[in-house]
Amino acid sequence: MSDRIPLLVDVDGVLNVLLPRGAGGQVDTRRLDVHEGVLGPDGRAFTLRFDPRLPTWLDRLSERFELVWSTTWSNANEAISPLVGLPGDLDQVRLPRGDDWIGVAPYLCRKTVFVRRWAAERGVARLAWIDDEIVDADRAALTATWPRQDRAPMWMEGYVNTPALDDATVVTTDPLVGLTEEQVDTLMAWAESRSGRLGAAEAGENRHAHDAAVD
Repeated sequence: MSDRIPLLVDVDGVLNVLLPRGAGGQVDTRRLDVHEGVLGPDGRAFTLRFDPRLPTWLDRLSERFELVWSTTWSNANEAISPLVGLPGDLDQVRLPRGDDWIGVAPYLCRKTVFVRRWAAERGVARLAWIDDEIVDADRAALTATWPRQDRAPMWMEGYVNTPALDDATVVTTDPLVGLTEEQVDTLMAWAESRSGRLGAAEAGENRHAHDAAVD
């Protein structure tokens, strides 16, 4: 991992603006770039709709964050990255396929436990996450220490067996709107506030080291 904070990015409902089922022309698609025949991981073709400003926004976020895919599009590097101006070698949170979602908390996003496992594997202590299915309870689940319990439900094991993150923020998109410039601003401001904290902590460590050397 680089020194930048990881930003986990979903595709559907975040980058890909979703149309309500059976809504016909209720959503104004004229402002969106429409890509037809995009192959998903199972070989099926999909029509995707992106805000034309996405490449600019993602480039801006890349200044502060290391972008990481957190999506069921397991082929996002091949299928999605070229469409939104991202490199084709982004890291990706490993998620189950099809009906293999087991051990999922009933009141949390189904991805949350896998995000926590990914962070533990990478030694990540701080991250941001943008998705259309997350709420503040997911942020709390990432930063909480889960004590081991007798007869604990299966879904809890993934949390008990992984360390809590020190810090996390979540941004929830409207799937019919997708990522907005305001949300990009919010993420950038959060990253800026964290870089200030990190700098102050490092300065304190250096000062303590200097005092110890003088003593």
